Amino acid sequence: KQWYQRRVAITAGLPKEQVVQHLKSMNPDIALQYLERLIDIWNVSSQEIENSLIILLVEKVSSEWPTYQGMLAAGVLEPCLPGSEPGQLGALRLRLTHFLERLQNYSPSLVIRSLGYEIPLYEELAILYGRQRECDKALMLYCHVLKNRTKAEEFCDKYYEIDNQIYYKLLRMYQCPMSLEALRLDKFKLAEPLPDMGAAIDILVKHYKHIDVKEALRLLPEDTKLQDVEEFMCAILRDRTKESRKNLLLKSLNLSDNLKVKSQKMFYQKDKLIVTGMDSCAVCNKRVGECAIAFYPDRRIVHYGCMSRETLPDVSSSTP
Repeated sequence: KQWYQRRVAITAGLPKEQVVQHLKSMNPDIALQYLERLIDIWNVSSQEIENSLIILLVEKVSSEWPTYQGMLAAGVLEPCLPGSEPGQLGALRLRLTHFLERLQNYSPSLVIRSLGYEIPLYEELAILYGRQRECDKALMLYCHVLKNRTKAEEFCDKYYEIDNQIYYKLLRMYQCPMSLEALRLDKFKLAEPLPDMGAAIDILVKHYKHIDVKEALRLLPEDTKLQDVEEFMCAILRDRTKESRKNLLLKSLNLSDNLKVKSQKMFYQKDKLIVTGMDSCAVCNKRVGECAIAFYPDRRIVHYGCMSRETLPDVSSSTP
């Protein structure tokens, strides 16, 4: 550890990419520690540094995978959730997904090529497809491979501002799943994905505000029963009724304000004052002439410029 700390101190002023390549040729584990230190402690980052870190983590995960696969084949272990695998594999996958979600400069396509579709890192692939804006592929993994609806909805929450059709795509994915071949996953022993009407209806009920209702209804099979979509239709009707009442209330308030303004206008316009050039300003006592003027409710006339003076004879409480 002391040797590593001295090594890092020596390399602090050297070109980072060259240091990474040198450490990788000596010991990939040291290179990995150095890269994490660069990003987490020194806040140094670039596409090459991030690519190197993530690809090293992918290689480490790949080297640990056969042991885990052997334990599954021997019946010693049941399949684990991503990141909860025994030994180093679980910790490595957690670090990998953490950096895939956090870092912004790495190349998703390069990382996907490094994965090579040789081991089933489905969650990592979903994150990478999301970064490439291939949302359909990411949703296919969450919905039908990982079977994690919570993750699918979190993915939609994250990308909704970028793609406001994302919830419609989620609905469509539950009703019309992609083929495994489209994701190059046909080599793995996965069940062919099937439509899930229950999940689709749940998505409609929960996220109907983010989905075009007409397009959603077109997606439903012709034999869909009304009782299957009753909750969805009731939610839509409640929302539309609430919105209609709100609009009617706003319309009534606007009409009331408009009438009030008109009434005030008529009140102020009914008063008339005749001014001649011989009339004098109540502030400066000069003739008003052809200058701009204002008058107070008590019918005293002032030059418009005199209104800003601090002392007015007996008119400070009046409004012009």
